[in-house]
Amino acid sequence: MEAIARNALCPCGSDKKYKKCCMSKEAPTVDIKLHRIKQAEGRLIPGMLSFVRNHFGVKAIESAWEVFNPWHFVPFSPQHREMELFVPWFLFHWTPEEHSPYYEKSQGKTLAELFASFWEYKEETKIERAILEQGIEEPFSYWEVIHAMPQRSARIKDVMLGTEIYIKDPDFSSSVRDHNVIYGKVIHCDGFHTFLGMGQYGMPPDIKISLIDAKRRGEEQGYTIDKSWLQITETEQRKFYLHFHENVEGRQVTFTTNVDGDRVDPRSIVYEIESAQEVFDLLKYLSEGPTEEELLENALYDDNGG
Repeated sequence: MEAIARNALCPCGSDKKYKKCCMSKEAPTVDIKLHRIKQAEGRLIPGMLSFVRNHFGVKAIESAWEVFNPWHFVPFSPQHREMELFVPWFLFHWTPEEHSPYYEKSQGKTLAELFASFWEYKEETKIERAILEQGIEEPFSYWEVIHAMPQRSARIKDVMLGTEIYIKDPDFSSSVRDHNVIYGKVIHCDGFHTFLGMGQYGMPPDIKISLIDAKRRGEEQGYTIDKSWLQITETEQRKFYLHFHENVEGRQVTFTTNVDGDRVDPRSIVYEIESAQEVFDLLKYLSEGPTEEELLENALYDDNGG
């Protein structure tokens, strides 16, 4: 990983110089606020699932599972790799269809919206309420890891909307690599950004080409590319990720790396030039050993002498 200059801004997002911030920390600690957010999430999600079981029965989860990935259906299992993605989708995005036996009870709302309507506000549960509201508001999207500092933080960018944020989470920053693309739902609570569910697999950076094409098609259809568009196209976004999941599931994916262990992605670059001689004059100084005459003598020429 590239070394951080002493006088560069610290990647943790503090707006301080690195030497004045994380450089001097021998062992990173989890901020108490982040710890409280994670504890609150750990109470909220089980509480929401209990609410669903009481109001809809356990079969509702299996019904939603069939909708979650109809393209590559496998029987529901609590041990499935994508539970960390499915559960937030189930709670915050699944709406029973009109022909579903659960439609009338859901009142056309998501489970999170229905849960919120029964919520009895208490001061000691204000963080849970904030997570619930953010979970309802924020869409799933694709996030590129710009730079990760293991055990500290990661700077990530929403590929679809262009927003850059910091995730100050030791666990997340240690589990991703620079330029991975993560599919997930990011929320902001009590000054922290954190993932409220994400896909199991980090996607390679060249996946952004397909995502940019999807944005272009949305613009051609007259949409403004914003959070509302991501909510409208949630099924298509999820389908794209799950197709990727199926392509890597069950087989070992290997990558070419440099001597530092960083991934190397091959690229083919094609230039259109008007004058071969002009390019030669610019690049000949990069050669060590052969003289200019020797380079020209061994050069390959096309039919036009270029």
